[in-house]
Amino acid sequence: MRPSKALELYGPAEIAHGPLFVGFFFNVLLCGIMVIQTYSYFKTFRRPSKATETEGCSALGNDIMSSADSGIPCFPLSPAFPATRLYHW
Repeated sequence: MRPSKALELYGPAEIAHGPLFVGFFFNVLLCGIMVIQTYSYFKTFRRPSKATETEGCSALGNDIMSSADSGIPCFPLSPAFPATRLYHW
């Protein structure tokens, strides 16, 4: 059985971008929740210990960097930034 004509127009890398794109939006959503939780924690507890403050800020920073990094494979869908230029395929 032959695949449909629509799938023949795209390469395997372009088809794989769909789940990455959905995962990117979930990651950004959860990052926003983490920002709100961190903000409410530091508003509620005015004077946390230095260890707790460092741990909370580093977790938030890691989550933000992870969200920024997870979006990189999604944006080559744009014709202005093809995947061949970004990943040297």
